[in-house]
Amino acid sequence: MIRPNILVILTDDQNGSALSCAGNRWLYTPAMDSLASQGTRFTNAYAVAPQCTPSRYGLLNGVYPSSVGVRGNSDTPDPVLSPPVVADGLANTLNVAGYHTAYSGKTGVNDFPTYGFAETLWGPGRERNLDYIIPWLQASRPDPWILVTSWIQPHDINLEALHDAFGVNRTTQLDEAMANPPGVTDTEFFRSFAPLLPPNFPRTDTEPDGVAVMLAQDSQRQWVRDNWTEQDWRRFRWAYFRLVERVDGYIGQMLSALYSSPYAQNTVVIFASDHGYLDCRHELENKQLPYHDALHSPLIVRPPGGGTARVSDAIVNTGLDLLPTVLDYAGVDYSGRHGQSARLAVEGMQMPGRVHISEYYYGYCAQDGRYKLWRDDNGSESLFDWEIDPGEMTNLGNDSAYDQVRAELGAVLDNHIATVPA
Repeated sequence: MIRPNILVILTDDQNGSALSCAGNRWLYTPAMDSLASQGTRFTNAYAVAPQCTPSRYGLLNGVYPSSVGVRGNSDTPDPVLSPPVVADGLANTLNVAGYHTAYSGKTGVNDFPTYGFAETLWGPGRERNLDYIIPWLQASRPDPWILVTSWIQPHDINLEALHDAFGVNRTTQLDEAMANPPGVTDTEFFRSFAPLLPPNFPRTDTEPDGVAVMLAQDSQRQWVRDNWTEQDWRRFRWAYFRLVERVDGYIGQMLSALYSSPYAQNTVVIFASDHGYLDCRHELENKQLPYHDALHSPLIVRPPGGGTARVSDAIVNTGLDLLPTVLDYAGVDYSGRHGQSARLAVEGMQMPGRVHISEYYYGYCAQDGRYKLWRDDNGSESLFDWEIDPGEMTNLGNDSAYDQVRAELGAVLDNHIATVPA
């Protein structure tokens, strides 16, 4: 059996609704859509953490970030716990299995040299992945290989809030994204071009205690809440979607190079993001908290040569399931891993049901497809019922009618906290 090559494409800060194939009318993503037309798009894919460092640690190692003490961006992996975890991570496992492993782009993790990729493809510049990826894809090399490509955008959107709050310089890419279309006045821009605000834009009186904790630690977020006008928020959304389109263009060029290469018919393509983005929901522009859109991330798996277009509602934990999915296609045993392979759904079969657990830098979260329970480290709990409240606007954390639901999901979190680190 010929083992397939594997191309993994990661964007940064892209939520699962920021694709035109997901029905978003405010942007156009033909490259991402093309993958969905030849593979399976997962509508219930969620990050293991709503921040970059813990999420990417999970993606590259298939473990919960807390297993090595990494629940926030400022954390560094425990020097005792980390080496055995990394030894079983994506790169080292496939090195042992005979794959040539390569990585290109943003790392977003601490202590990256220990991750074990045999080759790295990058150089100066924020967006120069293509300078290295296209020649690499078109060069002749022995099969099998895996190339993980990690793109910075749409992460630059964060610099807009920093610029407004603290005068931090924006990038050229963000300046271009913030601009009106050529020849369009501000009046016309807000009348005909700027995205509307989402239905769950307003803050509420029952928002989780964790929001106040985060705002107290992050003056940028608080400044934005206190000072931005509706037009500021709408221009922010406009720029966010332009940055998504920007990275979609890069992905399109990369896919064109792959499809014209000798590897076109024997390469699995997996597209995901490190986590989602709040994108103006709850009057928050960033991520960090386990609200739906901060965790909800795109996931598309295109089998070798392309396959049947499917949409799966299976609950997928991208931070845990990317590694088993890659190993499944590579023909490597993944039993005993925290996650599960998404290949079953790609081939039209049912994936096992599960409760998704995510970790954030001062708490944990469990969601079962209808209910979501947050638990901050101080013991405060928040509960949302997606069936009646998909925008997570009503916190049921103190509603006695939901005591049993809180107890059941709370038991899941109790077990998680007791057994991880593992």
